[in-house]
Amino acid sequence: MVAFATMASFELMMPVAGAFQYLSQTVTSAKRLNEIIEAEPETPFDPTGYNNTAKGAIQFDNVSFTYAGAEKAAVNSVSLTINAGEKVALLGRTGCGKSTLLQLLTRSWDPSQGTVSIDSTPLTKWRESALRSSIAVVSQRVDVFNGSLRHNLAMAKTGASDEELTAALEQVGLHALLEGPGLDVWLGDGGRQLSRWRAPPSGDCTCAAARRTNPVAG
Repeated sequence: MVAFATMASFELMMPVAGAFQYLSQTVTSAKRLNEIIEAEPETPFDPTGYNNTAKGAIQFDNVSFTYAGAEKAAVNSVSLTINAGEKVALLGRTGCGKSTLLQLLTRSWDPSQGTVSIDSTPLTKWRESALRSSIAVVSQRVDVFNGSLRHNLAMAKTGASDEELTAALEQVGLHALLEGPGLDVWLGDGGRQLSRWRAPPSGDCTCAAARRTNPVAG
């Protein structure tokens, strides 16, 4: 009995000893995570700022932006006006500034020079929640989470009804996904559970952006 108790105690303490092997890594990771959480945002928003619903008119007024450490501006003295409801395609070689303009429009950064406005109101005067609810972005990199189709789409609009989700799928030509389990179909990590014929890689993100019906889409 004593021998068995000794062996059981040893087995009980083995995980504790193993945990100490990773203690330094855990502490370092925790410190880094804490730094990220406490970091001040590069583009602070005014919590009492402009809070109206956007109509969608976009203005770039003599906008320039240079990345930190770069010798050359990514965009230089760009002026552009897009009226509400217009569709505009920005074409050009890699590195010419297309993505930079989108980052400035979503206010990931502020321009080094000039002003970006929506509905004639500079982005620096917008409340963050109002700006975020006014813009939908479909990026080149698609993130499909390990969950159901409904779960993935609901990230764009919490509380959306099944009718809204279905309408969005049909709007972007993905009605084939409604066969079988429908909105409850399990996508898997990166959409691996879907066969190639059922959905293009960008389908879910496109559908999510379309369903939000934001005044500004990129």
